[in-house]
Amino acid sequence: MKKAYLISIAVLSVFVLFSCKEQKLINAPIESIDFGWVPEDEAIRTKYGIGTDGVFVGVNNTKVTSVIQNPISATWSFVNYSTSDSAVVTISADGVLTGVGKGVAEVYAQIGSEENDDLKTATLKVYVDTIQVTSISIEAIANSFKGYSKIGPLKDINGNDSLGSDGNVVTGSITNLDTLFLNDVAVMNATLEPLDASFTEMSWTTDNPSVFEIKGDTIIAKSEGNGKIYGRMKQNHNEELTIEYDWKVVEAGLERIVWATGSHKMYGNTSEDVYKLIVYVPTYASNKTVTFSSSNPELFGVANGKVYCYSDRVGEQAVLTVYAPQATKGKSDDCTFKIK
Repeated sequence: MKKAYLISIAVLSVFVLFSCKEQKLINAPIESIDFGWVPEDEAIRTKYGIGTDGVFVGVNNTKVTSVIQNPISATWSFVNYSTSDSAVVTISADGVLTGVGKGVAEVYAQIGSEENDDLKTATLKVYVDTIQVTSISIEAIANSFKGYSKIGPLKDINGNDSLGSDGNVVTGSITNLDTLFLNDVAVMNATLEPLDASFTEMSWTTDNPSVFEIKGDTIIAKSEGNGKIYGRMKQNHNEELTIEYDWKVVEAGLERIVWATGSHKMYGNTSEDVYKLIVYVPTYASNKTVTFSSSNPELFGVANGKVYCYSDRVGEQAVLTVYAPQATKGKSDDCTFKIK
């Protein structure tokens, strides 16, 4: 009995010893902390004169930082971030830097352990500047056309104006002519290089709002006529970058009118929307005036935008014809309607 008791005490002592060592390892005091970031490439580091203690962030761009404690086994229960100049850079509660304005500032990471009363601080220098656009691509997509244009390079790595083959500064201005169909919608997609360039938003305007209605990057052809579309972005040059389009709006002619299918079944004494059963080619045609006729008006007929079945005699059928006199390739089409 006594021997068993002594063995139990020995085992318990060994367990407590290892537990204390493990507890001491987990709760090791913080000796220092590293305030980390993704290293910059040599071109950026040279351009902005960044040292090994600094990081670069473009205006309106973000960068994620990290905090690592030394030794790695040390524990900490809170972290606080702050900035020396919020007009240059801000840092969120989870360590994300955001470039606000051109300049140099410092951000601070402070971690602590409530249990060990540790408090360690690390400093990171942040350089903030505008990331220049080197080229810009515009893709215009509409039913009428799909256009693509590219301008650049606009700036070199040192931020100097780029020169064209003629020795003149690249101004970033182009002009082209396209036609929009009436009621057509063109979407202007602008892609700037590099993708993280500062101030990447393009603004679109027109000199003829009676012809073009502009909502963001969408251009709506509201009436026939001519006008200019301007894409503007202020960043690359002393003069704003301007992309100029000469566009005109015309009616889209109807090529043909067809039924969606060659035959259609309806229950007796019912009606359906007839315009859901016909197809205009092209769909964005301007003049969509059509008429209808029936081979047996007592069974099927069209009135007030609906096709009506006037009987319940299953199996009875009639041919409905849709007619568009203005169509240039297919003025009419037939569909057999049958009572089911």
